[in-house]
Amino acid sequence: MADKNTPAARVAKVIRVITAPPFMIALLIIFLTANGFFSSQRDAAAAWLGLVILPVASYPVHRAVPSLYKTGREGQRKLAFVFTLIGYTLCFVYSFFSESQEARFLFSVYFATALILTLVNKLLHIRASGHTASSVSPCVFALMYLSLGTFIFFAAMFLISVWASLYLKRHKLTDVFAGVCSFFAAFGACFLAEAVSLK
Repeated sequence: MADKNTPAARVAKVIRVITAPPFMIALLIIFLTANGFFSSQRDAAAAWLGLVILPVASYPVHRAVPSLYKTGREGQRKLAFVFTLIGYTLCFVYSFFSESQEARFLFSVYFATALILTLVNKLLHIRASGHTASSVSPCVFALMYLSLGTFIFFAAMFLISVWASLYLKRHKLTDVFAGVCSFFAAFGACFLAEAVSLK
């Protein structure tokens, strides 16, 4: 662990907080909403609930329940992953009722990413970084649906997120790489599935 008292360590901690998955995805949803991505308020509400609110809820729950709080940072990480998987699953189920092809794709990619991260962590015993996967995802969606300027903004956020994780030794470079690969594997699978379904 890096020295907690250095200015760089304090900056890295702040970066880790502001680039946490729910906050990065919240920023993405704000940009998407401003650009008319969601065809209905129901789609936007589903995105906020499943991709942001439920994952964020894991933090106060972990702090409020003594038995969970005793598990420390690792327990918090596991609980956050469970809440995230539940939220993403709800979004995926909802996507079957959405009339928006783009929203269905968005929800499917995040759900598939959570599944792949779970498989990589549990079966391959590689600590793939969900933080990294969620930091790189807005970069790709910004290229698809937003502007070059928005992509550059998210790319910068992604890079400082990676730096903070490595500096604080929260993840190894292999964890970061596995997280990025997990997202792109999910994205590729969903893209192919979407292409096949449209034929």
